Amino acid sequence: WPLILNGIVQIIPPIFVLAVGRQRLFGFMSRRFESNLERSQLDGAFMAELMSSVQAQVGSTCWLYHGEEDTSFDPLDHRRNWTPTKVIEVGQTYCAVKLPDSTTQVLGIEPPLSAEGFLNRE
Repeated sequence: WPLILNGIVQIIPPIFVLAVGRQRLFGFMSRRFESNLERSQLDGAFMAELMSSVQAQVGSTCWLYHGEEDTSFDPLDHRRNWTPTKVIEVGQTYCAVKLPDSTTQVLGIEPPLSAEGFLNRE
């Protein structure tokens, strides 16, 4: 009996997906996750904590957002909207990077924000 019961329990999820439809189920779950404000804040706090643990160093790679939807890359490839640059100088409040076309861009650096600071910001 335990094997039959186990088999029935394991077959229910695939049957449910087939009955409802994969796209519809995915849409429902994505709306459920994206509409949760508390979850979004926790995700943002997690990202802030990750960002605060990384220090810019000369010679390291820094990804610069360009948002131009480079269609030579797959839709889920991060290079579609981001360009790799090399850090060439780091100051107290700025970071200079060299772009692939050899031009230089100076980026402002804000002090790191902790997860607690992120959640308590106004």
